Amino acid sequence: MSTPLYEKDFHQWLEHTADLVREGRFEEIDREVLIDETFFPES
Repeated sequence: MSTPLYEKDFHQWLEHTADLVREGRFEEIDREVLIDETFFPES
């Protein structure tokens, strides 16, 4: 099993995810990782 892009190169993963959003390719977005990496609960 290969290492996921977000673990190898986080910045590249962010750019790739942003491209998917711009192109409307929402079904290809790894939603769980996106939520985990961008959700910052209030303290």
